[in-house]
Amino acid sequence: MSFREIMKIKFQNVTNLLIIFSISSFIFLWGYSYPYNFNYIILINSLILLIFNFWKKNLKLFNNDTSIAIFLLIHFFIVAIIIQELNFQALKFIGVVFLISYFIYYNKNFIFDNLKLIIDLFLIIFFINIFYDIFYIGINQNFHLRKDFLLFPEKGYLDFQDSIFNCKYSYFRAEEKFNYLIFKEISHFGMIAPAVILAKVLFLKKENLISNLFLLLFCMFTILFFSTSLIFCLMISSVFFIFFMKKNMDLPKISILLSIIIFCTFTLIFNNSCNTKISDTLNLFKNNIDKFIFKSKKNDEIIVTVPKNLYENKNSKFYKWESKYFPNLSSAVLFNSFLISFEALEKSLIGFGFNNYEIASKLYFDNSSKKLKNIGKNGIDRIKNYNLKDGSNNLAKLIAEFGILSILLIFLVIKFMKNPNISPENKIFYITLFLSQLVRGAGYFNGGFIFAILIMISSLSIKKKND
Repeated sequence: MSFREIMKIKFQNVTNLLIIFSISSFIFLWGYSYPYNFNYIILINSLILLIFNFWKKNLKLFNNDTSIAIFLLIHFFIVAIIIQELNFQALKFIGVVFLISYFIYYNKNFIFDNLKLIIDLFLIIFFINIFYDIFYIGINQNFHLRKDFLLFPEKGYLDFQDSIFNCKYSYFRAEEKFNYLIFKEISHFGMIAPAVILAKVLFLKKENLISNLFLLLFCMFTILFFSTSLIFCLMISSVFFIFFMKKNMDLPKISILLSIIIFCTFTLIFNNSCNTKISDTLNLFKNNIDKFIFKSKKNDEIIVTVPKNLYENKNSKFYKWESKYFPNLSSAVLFNSFLISFEALEKSLIGFGFNNYEIASKLYFDNSSKKLKNIGKNGIDRIKNYNLKDGSNNLAKLIAEFGILSILLIFLVIKFMKNPNISPENKIFYITLFLSQLVRGAGYFNGGFIFAILIMISSLSIKKKND
């Protein structure tokens, strides 16, 4: 083998490693920023690819994958006419979508073939992060996750033991000055954990001892330091796959999914901190379902009551509670995001345009602030500064920005799921990322949500290896 051939192999290995790291960074490390933000390394790769293909006169800017950017651009300007507002900042993000889709177009086969490496790289980085956290907390805070005499009057702090099996005060919920390497909030961890667990446990075979050990530790960490959104997303994803992908699974895999569903169900029912969030959310939607009917003439004031399971439970501090009850902040923000999305629908059936949720939320707060006066001690002030750009879940964001066009994503997921050229592990991983962040998301570009959608679009044109 000649020196030139050897260098070509080494260059290809380095290139492949950069592709793997770019994808892992974009999906998993979007909260990392010390000392650099790795989230958009994928854009640098895409720009290099563009320059290289331009030099080789093989640019191919317009293809099935990048057509999504054209659709977003056309939709954006049509909606701008309807809502009479133009957000030039959103155009930048449409450009980002184009670059990511271009990157996927040229690397799709490699991406689908190397899901295991993408996840394994994240698991290695994740445990480096955990060891850093423990070292940092041990040195600077005497293993106290949070010091607060008002919240924890008996000890004055929250430690690891207090955060176990605790949806309210779990891991990644320390003082703001504490710099976690990756995840700033436990809900951010919950956006990606279900996809990692389901893909690894169900379909990624031939694992070595170290990989299995990392997976075991990751699952243990998830069980100890879960959040409501993590448990709920893991449950609905498992239910989805039992109903729609059982043909790809044998009895052991179905048994694993059933076990996960049972564990999640019992946790949501019997863990008080999780149960309260679920109850508050269901109670808000049940009592105010008329607010989601177009042109409803019902009273605009939001109805807030103590959830039935708390009101009738003698062990609950809200047993026969007659005083004013305020739902937890997460439930209030989630509920408000759907109020905003339906306000947007009334103005434009095709939404407010890509990444324009903030415009819809500002319009809602300007016109309808009195609706939420019962949701908290300070009324609308309690939630107005939370998730104004992303709505706390990507389902509400999609409805607000694309209206009835959001239904197209259902057909995309079905096509991806039925595609015989895509492996089951890829289907599990990317569909779980998508489903999880419909429930609890932080926008399109955090947690790999847009990457999952673009992968599903790219899969429409993928061919069998022997074609």
